[in-house]
Amino acid sequence: MGDRGGWPVLLVHGTPGSAKWRPGPAGLSHVHERGVRLITVSRPGYGVSDRLVGRTVAAWAGDAAEVLTALGAGPDVGIVGVSGGGPHALACGARLSGTRAVAVLAGAGDLAIEDAFVGMADASAELWRSALDPGGALETMIGRIASAMTRRRPAEVAEAVLAGFPASAVAVMERDPEVRRVMVDDFVEAFAGGGWGWLDDARAFRSPWEFDLAEVAVPVWLAHGIDDEFAPVHQAQRLAAELPNAVMSNRSDVGHMDLIADAFNEAIDWLIAQR
Repeated sequence: MGDRGGWPVLLVHGTPGSAKWRPGPAGLSHVHERGVRLITVSRPGYGVSDRLVGRTVAAWAGDAAEVLTALGAGPDVGIVGVSGGGPHALACGARLSGTRAVAVLAGAGDLAIEDAFVGMADASAELWRSALDPGGALETMIGRIASAMTRRRPAEVAEAVLAGFPASAVAVMERDPEVRRVMVDDFVEAFAGGGWGWLDDARAFRSPWEFDLAEVAVPVWLAHGIDDEFAPVHQAQRLAAELPNAVMSNRSDVGHMDLIADAFNEAIDWLIAQR
């Protein structure tokens, strides 16, 4: 996406998600105008990517390196992670050679810490807490969604699941048909191989990330909405306090999805400024 000959920026999708996640028309125009080549790829277990059971957050840096090398897009790159892509983007900042800077929009924090669930929507907290339980709520739900997609139109199933997301996300989808379309397409693609990347992401977030935040020496920009019900803002604030070269941008009266949409262009501009 964007300028095929431009500076490569790896876009790390959310949880659940896939390579089909993309910014809206204004964001796509912006990356082209700024001379950015935006690269997306599905993590293991999403889309057509093979599942990697037991993967850690840190493991993504190795996958990212292989993808960028195959595309001839390294070693000078920027990284932008959205939502559940945030921890994986930070792993690139620690372990991916050539990373110039990392921007994280509404990123998830360390879910092994019980305090991480304070302020999170109850239904979301229940799912995340169950990630390490064999046959737990998250694993069961993913299986049911995958099964439903074999019997009904996948987009119809995706619409029904997304309608149960926290109120702030539903409001954004109702307000902006383009955001709704992207989220439905992304969700359907995430389940193309069964959706098990969601479970593996969750287990990775609930387990040691296998890299220290102190390893992330490159500049990091963390943008977060004060009203985020998916990843409460204190998760990002804790990360910012432990990262050696981070700046935090807290946005008032903004939730999860609207923060990602509103701050995307600013993230691209900030990454370019760090080159």
